[in-house]
Amino acid sequence: MQKAKITNHSFADSIPKLSLNAYKYSRGQAIILAGSNDYYGAAVLATLASERTGAGYTKLVTPRNCGKLASAHIISSPIIFLENNANYFTKADLKVVEQSLCKVNALLVGPGIAQQKCTRKFLENLLLNTKIKCPIVLDADALNIIAKIPKILRKCKNKNIIITPHEGEAHRLAHSIKKPAQTLKMPACDNQLAPHDYKRLKLAARLAHYYKVTCILKGHHTIIANRDSFYIDTLADARLAKAGTSDVLAGITVSLLAQGLSTFDSAVLAVDIHSKASQIATKNQSELSLTPLDLVENIGYAIKEIQFES
Repeated sequence: MQKAKITNHSFADSIPKLSLNAYKYSRGQAIILAGSNDYYGAAVLATLASERTGAGYTKLVTPRNCGKLASAHIISSPIIFLENNANYFTKADLKVVEQSLCKVNALLVGPGIAQQKCTRKFLENLLLNTKIKCPIVLDADALNIIAKIPKILRKCKNKNIIITPHEGEAHRLAHSIKKPAQTLKMPACDNQLAPHDYKRLKLAARLAHYYKVTCILKGHHTIIANRDSFYIDTLADARLAKAGTSDVLAGITVSLLAQGLSTFDSAVLAVDIHSKASQIATKNQSELSLTPLDLVENIGYAIKEIQFES
């Protein structure tokens, strides 16, 4: 098991490089399953963040009513309108989703999809669909559904999965874990961790081992963990504690996956871009005033800053 790392080094080598012969499909295709009648903004933020992070082709798949609202804010990415239910994802949408996933490089599921019974059935059948082999990011309502039906992620054959819980979602996901926390082998750390950080590291590690995923445990000092490696990002702080910022992080993450980074590298770099974007956005305004759109607009500047780190 690798040593846990504390953020203080350059991610420049991880930034995707542009080939002289690149075209939009070669730069990565990301599909985003997001939104519902209740939360169209989540779909918009995730899509815009994916575009800004460099994916050559980002497509939003969403229920019709959400799509109509989202289309006023998304002009450069196609939107697929689901017609079986105007407001929510349903099991009947799986055929359209499968068709949309042709040649896709990464998939994001969850922002704003709500937790209706029909949505639960949709997610269960999606995760158990062995035809879907691309890496997946599971966020927000997808995690809340899984917390109620953990077997759907445990039985999923796709092991290139990132989950992005905040602490409340993480505890709900951990509720079904029977293995005692003290039996989990924990890594040595570069620095002495505060008790709270170490407790959160153990929680992220338990989720990563139990569900066989890479876990981004969001919060003050965001923690990234998979079954072999651990990383602690000390840049993430309370200025990001606002509705919608997580949708931006999910969009950044799926974009990096689509561009060919591994699940662990995508998670670590996404968190760093997200944190740096928040710092850049608050250089000339109050930290209280940060909005998710501020993050989206500063993703490019954050990536530029990372590229020039020594």
